[in-house]
Amino acid sequence: MKFFDKFSLKIFSLIILAISIIVGLAVVEILSTSDIVSYCEKIFNEYFYIVIIVAVILIVWSIRNIINGGKNSSENSSGILLENKNGKLLITKESINNLIETVVAENKDVSNVSTKLDFDENNNILVFLNFSVNIGASVKDVTADVQTKIKDSVKRATDLDIKEINIKIKNIEQLGGVQE
Repeated sequence: MKFFDKFSLKIFSLIILAISIIVGLAVVEILSTSDIVSYCEKIFNEYFYIVIIVAVILIVWSIRNIINGGKNSSENSSGILLENKNGKLLITKESINNLIETVVAENKDVSNVSTKLDFDENNNILVFLNFSVNIGASVKDVTADVQTKIKDSVKRATDLDIKEINIKIKNIEQLGGVQE
């Protein structure tokens, strides 16, 4: 959650808390409704423009949260949140990324790996890989092997399916020692 969202949520919560306390005190007749009305009239008369600005800001902020549906975009961008009866589990992009890089590094025909992950609107994993391939290796076989091993490893470790693994070959080069 961004700083502004946290700050505005706290302000909004304090306002709701104050209103709830005032209504509660009025219900148990500690405060009379005429006192509350006269105090509100005094505030509205003395600070009319400030009250209007605060009201507009709260209305716009409320509408924004209603439209966003309470989605926490940072959770979606940082990983996948899974829930069950025992609690929640956030599998971060970083952990999936590390797993993928470990799997790719096991292939002796691949080097200079860079990985990018993304999630679509249904939390499907999209993988974008860039790497170099050994000059003596079949690019088609290496990429098919890498894709299969990544899908299997991620499924086994996280029980998540990968929708796409997109590979861009940066270079075909001599890796390791000299070929004979």
